Amino acid sequence: MNAVELLKEQHREVNALFRRFEKARRTDDKEEIFLEIAARLVGHDAIEREIFYPACEDVFGEDEALMEGIAEHGLIEFSIFRADKARGEPTFEYLVTVLKEMVEHHVDEEEEEVLPKMARKADAATLERLGKAMLKRFEDAMAKDFRRPLREDLQQVLAGRTRTTPPKRTARSTTRERTASAGARSKAGARSKAGARSGRATGGRRKQGARRASAS
Repeated sequence: MNAVELLKEQHREVNALFRRFEKARRTDDKEEIFLEIAARLVGHDAIEREIFYPACEDVFGEDEALMEGIAEHGLIEFSIFRADKARGEPTFEYLVTVLKEMVEHHVDEEEEEVLPKMARKADAATLERLGKAMLKRFEDAMAKDFRRPLREDLQQVLAGRTRTTPPKRTARSTTRERTASAGARSKAGARSKAGARSGRATGGRRKQGARRASAS
């Protein structure tokens, strides 16, 4: 499936979930459906921000519709965050309705301008290659809880960034983590050995005291 077809399919899937949310009667059902909506939107955000939008810029540059779409992602993420925090509260359904309206607006503009333009200007091989990369990234995102990447993106948005990037674990930070972990294990081992030595010394003193008492 090429990139444009994949995005359109995901748009339809999220739209169907919003309809299910509106028809659901039980609060538990609504919250369960919302969690699926949130996870899919965060995964969708990742493949657009990290893969599709940069490819669009390479193909046809920074046009107005594309830049608006990028900016709208931050607003949608904030709406997801607010709705997730409001689960179990009276405002929950209203916040999900606001999220739905924002997503619908974003999808309409994207499908009217950005996707047709990319379909015209990018060759079939490029769209297929992008589609495969996007699907893999989406599956990776869906395998994890959506809240951590959502918070990380929002922190970048609140810091004034329009284009957010996923945090990278560098070799240096990984080495620091391993060193700290090894240090903690070493200290724990040293404390354990010291405790054992102290226990043996205490036991020895008790035996000596018992022998002296017996001799007297």
